[in-house]
Amino acid sequence: MPGVIRRAALGIVVAAVSTLLTAVVADRVVAARGLDRERISLSLYTQQAYAPVHAKSDDPVLHYELKAGATLTGTGKYGPYQISINPHRARGPAHPLGKGPGVFRSLCFGPSSTFGADVDDAEAIPARLEAWLRARAPGDGPVVEVWNFGTSA
Repeated sequence: MPGVIRRAALGIVVAAVSTLLTAVVADRVVAARGLDRERISLSLYTQQAYAPVHAKSDDPVLHYELKAGATLTGTGKYGPYQISINPHRARGPAHPLGKGPGVFRSLCFGPSSTFGADVDDAEAIPARLEAWLRARAPGDGPVVEVWNFGTSA
């Protein structure tokens, strides 16, 4: 019986090692030919609804990013909407690049719910958060900025 257990354990080890080696070789072949970047980039970038406000990114992690200065007017399930990408590649009106004294700045990153799919710039979650925080800040409190770097995907 111990010989049967030993052979079964050896078979399991050989199967696991060969599966791992196959996966590693396949991953290296796909990466070397650039197939992973090409396919992922293409699938993410070609979301037709928001393509005019996105640009292909040279960053291999991002694949695509918001396009500075781009605008898009559309109609979604909530009605018409306007999307504006500011010069800093964030959605909505531009805040000064340099953070002044007494400014509380929050940067929001995320998917389409952060980006604000099918809603106006002012209705996206980061813009609503900024308006909500500003309305509740004391008169001598910090100026609040919430930047929207969400992307649709």
